Amino acid sequence: MSNLSETIRQRVRERAGGRCEYCLSHQDYIMGFLQVDRWKPVAKGGAEE
Repeated sequence: MSNLSETIRQRVRERAGGRCEYCLSHQDYIMGFLQVDRWKPVAKGGAEE
């Protein structure tokens, strides 16, 4: 899991409305937990926050 702050994680969860932003499945129908990932990895030049 990335080292994003909890504030950013919460904002992403609220914006997504409990859905995966890739496939739009609701978290209630996914086996496991939704994860918050970066658009561009830090190793590939992405921002830290």
